Amino acid sequence: MDIIKDRLYTTGTSSAPRRSAQTAMHHVAQAMVRWLAPILSFTAEEVWGFLPGKRNESVFLNTWHQFPLGTERVPAIDWPALIALKADVARDLERCGRRVRLGRRSRRR
Repeated sequence: MDIIKDRLYTTGTSSAPRRSAQTAMHHVAQAMVRWLAPILSFTAEEVWGFLPGKRNESVFLNTWHQFPLGTERVPAIDWPALIALKADVARDLERCGRRVRLGRRSRRR
């Protein structure tokens, strides 16, 4: 979800990448709320009420979510490498931010 967040904030409202990310999140939410329903029944019912689209009155009146065909494809992106890269960049940005904050403190004295 952290990777998708960037796509949602930086692309146009009707762009294909944004709509694709929203569709993926919709399918994940549909599946997760059904998986969690037996464990977190009240929370799942509340989430179910906020999900968009036409659906049954209760999460418990549904079968498992069926993902669309094509989701079993081999991804064109090496996701583990991309996630590792994003973590490395975030760590380096945090270090740079600390240096800037420390530099500002030393100048104030």
